Amino acid sequence: MFKLLIEDLKKNMETEKSAINSFCQGMQEAIAKTHAAMAMEVQRQFETKERLFRSQLLSLASVLPILQMHLLMCTTFSTSASKYDFLDLAYPMMERLTAVTQISPAVRPSQNANIKSNFRTEFGNALDPWVGPSKVNANFVSALAMLKMNILQGT
Repeated sequence: MFKLLIEDLKKNMETEKSAINSFCQGMQEAIAKTHAAMAMEVQRQFETKERLFRSQLLSLASVLPILQMHLLMCTTFSTSASKYDFLDLAYPMMERLTAVTQISPAVRPSQNANIKSNFRTEFGNALDPWVGPSKVNANFVSALAMLKMNILQGT
């Protein structure tokens, strides 16, 4: 009889080990899948923002020579002009510089350099089947409610 109990004990141990291994394997697969999805999402956000920043840099780089030329012309004019010429042409020159700055796109980036992902939520959702909130039996809840009523009535 003890031999049967020992064999049954070994069988139960192997079954439990198998269940634990299966449980852990499922969790590891869920974590690996979520990890890959989150890494791809972060990479996608990076590539999108990088393309946007590079296009803004190219746009600014195309305006830079025009702006440098106008600044050089203004500097040359202001050093070589007489007071009368300077007072006569200073405002049109400033209006021209203002017009050049209006041609250029915004100097500030339209997006920030932050990359955000909701990885905590995603990992939580992926692990819910294994470690999620336990489901409370409806009978247990009703028994607790009845116990509470009995306690309140007794006082």
